[in-house]
Amino acid sequence: MNEHQLAVIGERNAVNLAPGVSMLQFDARRCRIHRQTLQKLLKFRNLAPLLGLAKGIEKETLSLPSQIVEEVLGKVPYAHLSGPGFAKEVIRGKRAREVIAAKDKLLLTKLKALFQIKPLEISTTADLIGVQLAGAFKNVLAIGISLVEADGQKPKISKDLIGLGLKEMIALGKTMGAERQTFLG
Repeated sequence: MNEHQLAVIGERNAVNLAPGVSMLQFDARRCRIHRQTLQKLLKFRNLAPLLGLAKGIEKETLSLPSQIVEEVLGKVPYAHLSGPGFAKEVIRGKRAREVIAAKDKLLLTKLKALFQIKPLEISTTADLIGVQLAGAFKNVLAIGISLVEADGQKPKISKDLIGLGLKEMIALGKTMGAERQTFLG
């Protein structure tokens, strides 16, 4: 992977970091586990930047993954990867578009270079809040659309639901500090 070493941590991985690690990929499916895994990192000094993959909003606090990272670890370099791609599809060579968000432009540049992997297409943005919210909100919308389609409803209802859902996602996202364009791809 270029000159970078990537350490993967998550709910099933013990946190063991070798010298020279230049990036930590963080994947926890549930925010409770997210907090527990992050707390294990407190023993390390000068942490490498974190790349979050967790989607969702913490039920108890309504915090996003980046907010949990900041609460537990303080100000550490953090980026978040999200998008509609599936690892199985990428492995099979199918094109996938993902986005990496971070406030640090240099970190974004390094991550984009690190993820120059075909068939993956990576775009970048500074809208960290928007990327995390869009990842969480789209799952709720997808469930609603699936229910409508499973019930045999007319395709127009699905289209209307997508339009209305997107409008609501944008409104809520803007209220929470996200940029409108992030929700539009």
